[in-house]
Amino acid sequence: MDIKVGFASLIPEYLLALEGFLPNYTLLTPYEPHWKSLVHMPFVHSPARVKSTLDFLLTQEARRFLASQEDVHLLLFKSSFQVEQICQSLGVRILSAPSSISRKLENKLFLSKIMKDSSIPLLEQEEIILEPKNLLKKTSFRYPLVAQYAKGFGGNSTFLVEDPKDWCQLPLERGSKRVKITPYKEGFTLTINGVVMDKQVVVGSPFLQLTGIPSITPKRMAACGNDFNTSWIPLEILKGIQKKSITVGEIISQQGFQGFFGLDWLWVPSEGFYLIEINPRFTGNIHLSTKIQTSLGETPLIYYHLAHFLHWKALPIQNKPYSAVGAQLILHSFDPGSYWIQNTPKGGIYSLPEMTFLRKGYSLEDIQNPKEVLVQPLPKGFPTGYGKEVGRLVFRRTISNGKEIDPEIQKIAKWFYKSLEFQKKQKAA
Repeated sequence: MDIKVGFASLIPEYLLALEGFLPNYTLLTPYEPHWKSLVHMPFVHSPARVKSTLDFLLTQEARRFLASQEDVHLLLFKSSFQVEQICQSLGVRILSAPSSISRKLENKLFLSKIMKDSSIPLLEQEEIILEPKNLLKKTSFRYPLVAQYAKGFGGNSTFLVEDPKDWCQLPLERGSKRVKITPYKEGFTLTINGVVMDKQVVVGSPFLQLTGIPSITPKRMAACGNDFNTSWIPLEILKGIQKKSITVGEIISQQGFQGFFGLDWLWVPSEGFYLIEINPRFTGNIHLSTKIQTSLGETPLIYYHLAHFLHWKALPIQNKPYSAVGAQLILHSFDPGSYWIQNTPKGGIYSLPEMTFLRKGYSLEDIQNPKEVLVQPLPKGFPTGYGKEVGRLVFRRTISNGKEIDPEIQKIAKWFYKSLEFQKKQKAA
């Protein structure tokens, strides 16, 4: 394979899914990660402080690199029309579906419309308009409710409304005031990744998504990580979600979508499971899920994504559920406002529970046993803010009962937060 592929993202860990099996692979990220010396791949950095992939691709360093390459292909965690225009002007081919398609599918208000007349189970829903003068909304549903704006990432546009007074917590400054509301149901969020190819859909195995853990996020509905141990979930649930996920892949394929996607399902043990979200792009678990699939001898889903866009030979499709040992926590900031990360704990492998630094490391495979943890702080200079990500903890063990994380793990999170320092952003004069 003599094809040149770059992967651009602000969060460096997203870029690590391919380093094991793709030659001529270049990482494009404005911030230098702690593991740079451990990964023998070319990096493209920028000294400028940027807050989006679009900003980064507009820097001299990124444009110079892309313009200097012949027949270069670019992977993006999440694309946009502006990014596509830049790449087109530089002769760079993006290996993903057009943003006009993916952004439509990602719209939370579009979910019921696209799944209409299908066999996909959905929660009942209503749409309402938020107005400052009338925040005590009337609805046919009983409280508590879940409210979602059309656009968002990692749960930042999803809110738990426990009684009518809670409507005031929803921000009104968003571009659209229309929100989707559904009844709140007690259950477990299960995530599954897949790939839409020309004539088939391949999916992985469902795994647990941790949501709204108070010790690591100030937001009740924020995505807080994943645990790949699903041995406690009935096999028929895992198989059922896989089967329905293939159907969802076929439906979004009819909308013109191709490539990698993620789905979130709500499993209510007393009822069944419901599709609650489509993420028509790479997902925040891409690195960990790829490493787990590789360790199990499975073909990583990202391979099928590349095989589709680069016309590689297709490999056999497995589509079988499995349980694995591996988990990650996504830590969020509790400090109000917006700022840059100034100081963090040293990235690498630590002993549990002492949190003694052992050695450098950057991946699940660097963790030798369940008594070790990989600390992955976001790089210094990274832009963040209230409720936004500041780092990750990766484990070779299960860390949750599905609702709460182990007390030992909570202590590690506290240790991480104590080492964080921020530089406040200065307001323009």
